[in-house]
Amino acid sequence: MDTIMLARTLFGVTAGVHFWFVALTLGVTPVLAVTATVRALAPSTGRAHATSERLLGWLTRPYLINYALGIVTGLVMELQLALNWGGLTKVASDVFGTALVLETVLAFMVESTALGLWIFGWRILPRGVQAGLIWLVTIAAWVSAWFVLVANGFLHRPVGYGRTGDRLQLVDPGALFTNPSALAALAHISGAALWVGGFVLTAGAARLARRRIDFPVARAALRTGVIMVAVGSPVLVASGIGQFSWARTDPEPHVTGESGTMLALMMLVWVLVTPVTWFVLLPLLSRSRLLRMPGLLWPLAWGFPIPAAVTIMGWVYREVARQPWAITGILRTADAVTVTAGPTFTVTTVAMIMLTAGVGLLNQVLIIRALGTVPRAEPIVVDGWVETPVSLSGRSA
Repeated sequence: MDTIMLARTLFGVTAGVHFWFVALTLGVTPVLAVTATVRALAPSTGRAHATSERLLGWLTRPYLINYALGIVTGLVMELQLALNWGGLTKVASDVFGTALVLETVLAFMVESTALGLWIFGWRILPRGVQAGLIWLVTIAAWVSAWFVLVANGFLHRPVGYGRTGDRLQLVDPGALFTNPSALAALAHISGAALWVGGFVLTAGAARLARRRIDFPVARAALRTGVIMVAVGSPVLVASGIGQFSWARTDPEPHVTGESGTMLALMMLVWVLVTPVTWFVLLPLLSRSRLLRMPGLLWPLAWGFPIPAAVTIMGWVYREVARQPWAITGILRTADAVTVTAGPTFTVTTVAMIMLTAGVGLLNQVLIIRALGTVPRAEPIVVDGWVETPVSLSGRSA
């Protein structure tokens, strides 16, 4: 494998795996925010308050696992970008770098600060303030994603720039931040976030139901998850098809060879999942019949890796379809890579790929365990179900 292909492989793996973490965050945080709002508004002695309290504690653990490990994959992605793609940053850092700086300085800092206050202020701050903080986390996460999409959208469809010698300069911020490529990607990622978040909730609810643990939490999570997948599926495919005409400015074919294979696999998964969701799972939500069907709960409980594979393939497809360009029509990939072939580069690349893949696998394992593990507590048995109060810390309430 030559130097350019190694650099492309590393970029594809790190960006694809990190995007899976991002999609899960974008899908889960709105659910946390709505649940925290219900908890804040419901009477403290009511059933809605108790259920939302337990649901919030149960879902927060996988979210925090994903957030912490996502920082690791993000750092690896930034490191390989700095080490291997000097030509890209030399030519266009003044343009797409603007969006990345805003993402780090504004959105990520606000998100991490609000998240820290939410976690450590759990037993100190009023419930209304806690709900406000997690809403701030949610908004900041989506704004952060938007800045990244603006930067990536410029690589696919360069707009808002001028030339000064060999460098590109930002001359029209409005055009940059309303780039059709970024807008199309935002719609697509909105569908992906609904899909991923829905799969997480559905898998967790199925695991609770199979163990007959906490019926109210399992019911709320299952209904929310199935509806999210049902809504996200058409958004995902419609916005994905729309990107063929909006994402790029060059006339070269977008679906060839390896990218066409990934597109076919993604469409196959969508064709299988969407009818099952709409015509089987949605009707079975009535009277919670789905919670009492072990034959369907088992595949739902183990369906969590499906959106991981699809989201990674989706991001890799987006990048492969851009080839041979690093910036469409301006800078070729061969000119953007600035590393020298040799054993050091090969070893470093393999190490980064293994680290990223290992962290991604660890994230899957830990989240699956967190979704199906209820902390030890004195159980409350209701109609054969065990209702276990769960606190944010993971200890029994």
